[in-house]
Amino acid sequence: MSQLSRLRDEVTLLSGADGPQPSHDHLLVYFIPGNPGHVEYYRQFLVEVRDALKASGREDVVVHGASHDGFETHGSPTPTAPYSLQEVIESTQRKVASKARELAGSDTPPTPVRVVLVGHSVGAYILLETVAWWQKQAAERKSLEIVGGVCLFPTVVDIAKSSKGKVFSEWLLMIPYLSLIAHFAARLLSWIPLWLWNWPKSLTPGEKLPEHTAVTEAVLRSPTGARQTVFMAADEMLEIREDRWHPANLWGVQPPPSKMETEIHAVASAPRTKLFFYWGEDDYWVDNDVRDRLIAKRATRQGDEMTADWPEMLIDKHKMDHCFSLNREHSELVATQVAGWVEKLLPQKE
Repeated sequence: MSQLSRLRDEVTLLSGADGPQPSHDHLLVYFIPGNPGHVEYYRQFLVEVRDALKASGREDVVVHGASHDGFETHGSPTPTAPYSLQEVIESTQRKVASKARELAGSDTPPTPVRVVLVGHSVGAYILLETVAWWQKQAAERKSLEIVGGVCLFPTVVDIAKSSKGKVFSEWLLMIPYLSLIAHFAARLLSWIPLWLWNWPKSLTPGEKLPEHTAVTEAVLRSPTGARQTVFMAADEMLEIREDRWHPANLWGVQPPPSKMETEIHAVASAPRTKLFFYWGEDDYWVDNDVRDRLIAKRATRQGDEMTADWPEMLIDKHKMDHCFSLNREHSELVATQVAGWVEKLLPQKE
């Protein structure tokens, strides 16, 4: 149980030697997990992001990630679990704003805290929803500025058309109350002694490292982890469909109109957030045709200055799995890429 006792629902890593003193000068790299949404699956990846930024001389960076609601393994879960995808999105937005204010030491810092969001899988969808929300919040823009967003193996459009999405959608049709069944199955699993069957190891993809199998065990032993996983995934199949974001506001592929209604105008006048996408080459949670159409429509084009501010998108060439953070080599490769993108968003050091 010692491995389980070391797990946390939040991970905070500092690039400097000392703890962060309240200051609006910090850069907050805020990580949004996928599903299952426990941040400990990504701890080593976040350490590698922090170390890469530290190696480049960045001493003012705070890397932070938090588990999604419903995946907590400490404390008592709230009686409202499981949570819908929309509820998880809204909770993430509150957490990002709260962490930025905590770093600033004020609800009204003299300048906003710079934030780079990083999201994996459905976390990338939550990231885009959070950027779109922030662009509409004049009050929040006074305390935080989302300068960049990095989407890793993103499931942001038509997830049900992917190979695994098709299978999961069929399960939902064939098996009523699938999330409840998963909950009771997890309860049964938790009673099986690990010496008889190491079920956490069997159910963990990737290299099945002890630190990752411990997270799987903790999630399945938690009061709501298994049910939240399936309940949220079912919601993803229903909600993650067409490209729902405005081409001028979030994507930045069109100039904002000069005359707009008040609410829309506030969005258009918000600072643009630079987006980066790292796609899997053959991701079982992403349909390749859907991915390629989005790249053709939204990605910056090499040598075309007109598209320089559009999202940068690249496709993995290292045969990575969707669950990249569960493989040491892949985790390090992605962390290096993320740190490089974060560096592009920061003023160059003299």
